Amino acid sequence: MKKKAIIILIAIILVVAVAAGIFAVMNFNKPKEQKENAVNLSEKVKIGDYVSYNAGKGNTYTSLEEKNGKKDQTFTTTGEEKWRVLSINDDGSINLISESPIRTDDEKAFLIDGATGYANIIDELNNISKIYSNGQNAISARSMNYEDVINLIGTDKIAEVFNVDLSAVQDEEKVEKCLEILAKQNGTSNNLNYGKEFEITNKNNAYIPNKETKEGYKIENNYKFTDSYIYYTYTQRNNLLSDDLCSLLYGSEDQMTGWLATTYQEALTGYGNNSDKTYIEYGVFYTIASLNNPTNCNIGPYQIYFSSNKSPTSGSDSGCGIRPVVTINSTTLALSGEGSMENPYEIDGEVKDGTDFSNSDIDVNLDNNQNISNETENNVIDESNNLGNEVAKNAINEKLTNTDTNVEENLYDGTLKVGNYSLKYGKYNAKTAQYTDDNGVVEYEVTITLRNDGTYILKSSNNDVLKDSSGTYSVKNNVNGLSNVIELSNGSIYAVTANDSFSMPAGAGTVFSYQGK
Repeated sequence: MKKKAIIILIAIILVVAVAAGIFAVMNFNKPKEQKENAVNLSEKVKIGDYVSYNAGKGNTYTSLEEKNGKKDQTFTTTGEEKWRVLSINDDGSINLISESPIRTDDEKAFLIDGATGYANIIDELNNISKIYSNGQNAISARSMNYEDVINLIGTDKIAEVFNVDLSAVQDEEKVEKCLEILAKQNGTSNNLNYGKEFEITNKNNAYIPNKETKEGYKIENNYKFTDSYIYYTYTQRNNLLSDDLCSLLYGSEDQMTGWLATTYQEALTGYGNNSDKTYIEYGVFYTIASLNNPTNCNIGPYQIYFSSNKSPTSGSDSGCGIRPVVTINSTTLALSGEGSMENPYEIDGEVKDGTDFSNSDIDVNLDNNQNISNETENNVIDESNNLGNEVAKNAINEKLTNTDTNVEENLYDGTLKVGNYSLKYGKYNAKTAQYTDDNGVVEYEVTITLRNDGTYILKSSNNDVLKDSSGTYSVKNNVNGLSNVIELSNGSIYAVTANDSFSMPAGAGTVFSYQGK
């Protein structure tokens, strides 16, 4: 009897052990099986879908009074922010946007004021947004801008609503053309001055915002500027957006406002008692949600400063929230979910440790067409642009000092697809020549380094002929009749006609060949 009991006990132990083993194996293999059955997120999502992106907890940035013109203001990630799909790029990477504008740590809007606030606003919006770039498969993060709005609506839709023919307009010029359409044809106070050049005529009183000065401005003579003011745009009243896209653009909180990282300058002629004078109104665009009456949702101009060295008498204290746009890479997998708010797409990827981005060596360039010079070989450009995105020409360039060798090496992983060709990330070198008035034909050497985060560095052996530069690049299908083109943010274009090489169209056969990382 005793022997039988022992046998039964052993049998029970074996059954329990086997069951536990099967359970362990099943749970060990579950994540692996989940990944094996997963597909690329870009193949499943559509605009407006919810994605369970985790930006991480404890990433922080403090915007100082000396930058925003108002007061010190701190933003910190919670890892619980909700995200929706804003756009899907040609290379398969995805732009996510926060469900609603983000507030400061004390639940306040982000305030800016005066010349200092205007001069630094794009820098600060992108610096704040960058704290959300430590999450799963994130490539970069930036603030939403007006070009995002145009791309969300669609240039064809704008042309249709306002009965404008854009068939003769190059793809890369359509965003700017649509901004002009909204400026000149939208609302009751059309800005017929949009795109026109003006000159400050009150020479002794032209205070121009400048972020390099302690005062936030410089006094300049003979200052010329181009008017870029856009009147209020009521996107649903003009049948530009559906209800769902309206909530995506404006957020899910009624009456909540959000900054756009796009500034404007408006010519004010006949200002006050000086009928022969021209002043400038400096401002930033913003969005306001009117969810109880969506036809009142709009994008508007927000006055910040005047070239007469005055700020608006009211308005600057109300401020706006931040709309960070995070780009996640094209290899991101959808593990589960259906894209709804209740059941968002779960994705793979790891979250980085919390970072104080206030300590980063960030120098964001206010002038999108100005080149950023490289101070050292360790400077890494990390900005808001994505390949194949029309927003590239207005993306903000951020200069970060990188001391992590592994991070530097990761910038050269993979290949860049350009039409039917592919380019390895890394250095491309060529010897070329150019005619100059002073020295005739000058020969020099150029090295262009392409990184997989959408940035480049150009080094020239003769800076008198071609200056060193750095910034962003984008892939274009048609530029001046050329296909398979790489366009640098300094305006240079290169045609790709073979794997791992590209050429200067006007460079007498100059070919840049791959040199390695």
